[in-house]
Amino acid sequence: MTTKLSIKKKLLIYSFFIQIIILFIFSFSLYKSLEISTIDKFQATLKVITLDITDDVKEKDRVEDVVLDENKEYNFEPLFIRILDEKSHQKIIETQYFPQDIELNNKYLDSLKENIVIFKEQNNYLISRIKIDFNNSLKIIIEVATTKDIIWETLKELIYILAFIIPIILIFSIIGGNFLIYKSFAPIEKVLEELKNIRTVCDELGLYLMMDGARLGVALSTVDYTLNDLANICDVFYIGGTKVGALFGEAVVITNPCLKQDFRYCIKQKGGMFAKGRLLGVQFLELFKDGLYFEISKHAIDMAMLLKDGLKEKGYTFYIDSPTNQQFVVLENRKMEELKKDVQFSFWEKKDDTHTVVRFATSWATRMEDVEKLLSLL
Repeated sequence: MTTKLSIKKKLLIYSFFIQIIILFIFSFSLYKSLEISTIDKFQATLKVITLDITDDVKEKDRVEDVVLDENKEYNFEPLFIRILDEKSHQKIIETQYFPQDIELNNKYLDSLKENIVIFKEQNNYLISRIKIDFNNSLKIIIEVATTKDIIWETLKELIYILAFIIPIILIFSIIGGNFLIYKSFAPIEKVLEELKNIRTVCDELGLYLMMDGARLGVALSTVDYTLNDLANICDVFYIGGTKVGALFGEAVVITNPCLKQDFRYCIKQKGGMFAKGRLLGVQFLELFKDGLYFEISKHAIDMAMLLKDGLKEKGYTFYIDSPTNQQFVVLENRKMEELKKDVQFSFWEKKDDTHTVVRFATSWATRMEDVEKLLSLL
């Protein structure tokens, strides 16, 4: 049978990975939002510079007389400027280090509208363009560009800060999450402690400790101890089969060496030896594969929790807050009598003159449709 992790250990593992995923998503979202914000900022800056250059150009008699000064009062580096002929798309003038890998897309350049600044990301560049009529004699395109490296330079400090802060946040999140999980499981761990105390009393009085395991699968799916813990505490316990879908039989586990001797003959003397006992073993052989035993048991609990949530939404109260496949619900006597016509449930006790506590129990065979049908009748 595969080793079953305790619920607490599973929650600790799940909590760890969930926190990592959340921090990753948060960091990535923060970076992308700041990246978009930074690009928008550079877009606005390039637009202002483009319009400023446009004003300078219009003051000249010839385009060739324009002095393209990327180090003007813009305080923006790196900055590249180029002026093209609108018809031929040939360079008229450009700054000294204008990148030669900025491609000229003729179709795109022809689509530019006059006197409107257009922003475009191209390869590793951010480019702002405008088409203007120069002195009614020549139409030109003014290009102002910078590299995308400027985005990294702007966000670099943020990356360093996140790389420093995220591990700290993760450590504190793990500590906090573990604290809450351990705190939540304190009452459940108390159950195992009580079982150990019973073991102590049995040892003092010379008694054997045997645990009923008819509902063991469901029980171990709601507590933080395992079959190994039971084997270390009990002299004998059995693993129920019929309540997890077996046709018959239970698997008896004897851990006390004194009780193992001659147990086979005790079975024969009490008439409990099956002629075809292997049929019993085949069932548990399959149930113990790949955690199927606990998977089936968990299904019963899942259905019970679905029922519990539905009853809460309808305003019903519970006699006790049960985490198992058994739910103890307080019903009006009139409602209980109506329900008896269509539903099988167990009487638990009288709460008062007009209310009764009843027990609804889900199983390995309970379907979601069954739960929904019951809720529709309540």
